Amino acid sequence: MSPHLLFLSGWFWPAALWNRVIDELRPRYESSAMEMAGFGSRQREIEGKDWTLDRAVEDLRDAVARTAASRVVVIGSSLGGSVALALAAEPSEKLAAVVTIGTAARWVATDDYEHGLGREQADHILAEGRARFAGFAREAIPAFHLNDDDQTEARRAFALFEAEIARTEDFERSMAILERVYRDVDIRPLLPAIRVPVLLLHGEKDLVAAPAAGDFMQKRLANAEVRIILGAGHLPMLTRPQETAAAIADFLDRQHDL
Repeated sequence: MSPHLLFLSGWFWPAALWNRVIDELRPRYESSAMEMAGFGSRQREIEGKDWTLDRAVEDLRDAVARTAASRVVVIGSSLGGSVALALAAEPSEKLAAVVTIGTAARWVATDDYEHGLGREQADHILAEGRARFAGFAREAIPAFHLNDDDQTEARRAFALFEAEIARTEDFERSMAILERVYRDVDIRPLLPAIRVPVLLLHGEKDLVAAPAAGDFMQKRLANAEVRIILGAGHLPMLTRPQETAAAIADFLDRQHDL
């Protein structure tokens, strides 16, 4: 029996991010998609609480446990991939594999890690996002998330983001979560403990998590491979759903223990 595919969106993006990839993989795989607590239909779930990686991992762990299938593959986009890898560092008989798309071990560069955003760039994003979230997002998302050679698909994808802006109740909370992500999320120490197969999928032109970020993780994981989608940016599941689904299916086909 094929494993269940559980798709996890990253910062701000809704579960609908995955709709076209799920359609491409149906009926071969049963799938479900979830938003991260704090965003979309779940934006009120962390009121009065700080977002932390540990809480996000606990949330994903519970979702995996609720899945009826005996084996689950978690497919995470961006920050969702960080959460999936952190969960994979824990012993589990149910988690069979992880696919990350546009994920980095750390999101802001440090003296000993060069594959994240520059500190000044991250500070600029946080300041502008707090000062004028909707306007800044409409400028930054096309530049950083949807910088794909296929701009027809990128424009279609941006309509999904516009809808998410319209239903977001608290932009300050979104930016507070992003600040914590930039400051606190660092899964480098967890990578050697991960034993499940991992596909690190990156868009060739990703400006948020460049392919080099995948190479960094691949060298520190026990069983991982990097795959590049040519011409794609940070969110190939939106701009190149067929290629993204094909890469996922090819990876899963080669995992004989699933």
